[in-house]
Amino acid sequence: PADPCAFETIGPVQDARIVTAESALLVRAIDTGVVRLVDTPGPFFPGPYDEIDAEPRELIRVAEYETVVLAMEDGSFQFRAGAENGTYRNPLLADDSSSPGVTTTSGTSFFLPPYAQLLTFEWTVGYDVEDQGGTTESSRAGELRTFNRLDQRMQQLFFQYDDVRTNDNIEFEVEGTIFWEIEDVPKLVTATNDPTGDIWHRMRS
Repeated sequence: PADPCAFETIGPVQDARIVTAESALLVRAIDTGVVRLVDTPGPFFPGPYDEIDAEPRELIRVAEYETVVLAMEDGSFQFRAGAENGTYRNPLLADDSSSPGVTTTSGTSFFLPPYAQLLTFEWTVGYDVEDQGGTTESSRAGELRTFNRLDQRMQQLFFQYDDVRTNDNIEFEVEGTIFWEIEDVPKLVTATNDPTGDIWHRMRS
């Protein structure tokens, strides 16, 4: 018998997929292996060498006080901030809402590019950081919280030091609250993997 035609060996006919403002498609070219993002709203008709990922890429929304970090294929980082220039300042706390650094944006949104991943952070929370493994019954013990969005609003870090000694060897307990906020996300990402733990230990020393 004669050799089959090209279209008979590539694969079955694929239905068109709908791309919306909220959902995009990852498409892999089976002849080259290159993956591309299709985010133009409307029907997408795959070509003979296109393989569509079963899971669509959902739109990621970033609030004006948030920043997300993308880990790219080459090991670099990209920063997607909801505020202009990546710097958020609460207008209610500013003397002049028109001054530089004060933003009133409503955030941003994007689709995760091919080969990119959202960077996940694991920071220490709790009163006593040295006592890791806190539970709901013992919320004062330190524990690790995992998330992928950096909140640039003012934060509170509670602390408890139960073995503080004075010069005359009197032991007592100290509790309090540290107020802090993120100003430079790229510097934070490259300088530490647990800023809240660093703050706690710096205060402890």
